[in-house]
Amino acid sequence: ARHRLAMLDLAIAGQPALRTSDLELVRGGESYTVETLTQLRRDTPDDELFLLLGADSLSDLPTWREPLRILELATVVAVNRGRNRADVTEVAPSLGAAAAEQIQTIAMPAVDLSASDLRRRVAAGRSIRFMTPRPVEEYIRQHRLYRDQ
Repeated sequence: ARHRLAMLDLAIAGQPALRTSDLELVRGGESYTVETLTQLRRDTPDDELFLLLGADSLSDLPTWREPLRILELATVVAVNRGRNRADVTEVAPSLGAAAAEQIQTIAMPAVDLSASDLRRRVAAGRSIRFMTPRPVEEYIRQHRLYRDQ
């Protein structure tokens, strides 16, 4: 987990609007989005919180722990990537009026990359150049991550 946080720090370096948090690591145990958002709200009461989800995760949102509370704490932004399309009407029956008000969708181009694919490439000794920020690529190499998969 510490490697993931370090790589995330490297990936967002130079972007003052972004920051990482070890909140879930410090809390330990099983982590639930509603707990993380509650803590973030407590720590930063004046900040507007957004929860980014893939379209596939949006359809699961009604089954998450306290989904209505999640919608109270943050605006959910469902990202449409490629063929996966977020459909607010799919979750509205379970979440009610809050869904229409607190869930937004945005479209982005499909990028055919996944973390598991990148790990497999590294494990196979193949390059991940241009697939991840250069500092992250160097970190993976220096720490010999994913070589034992």
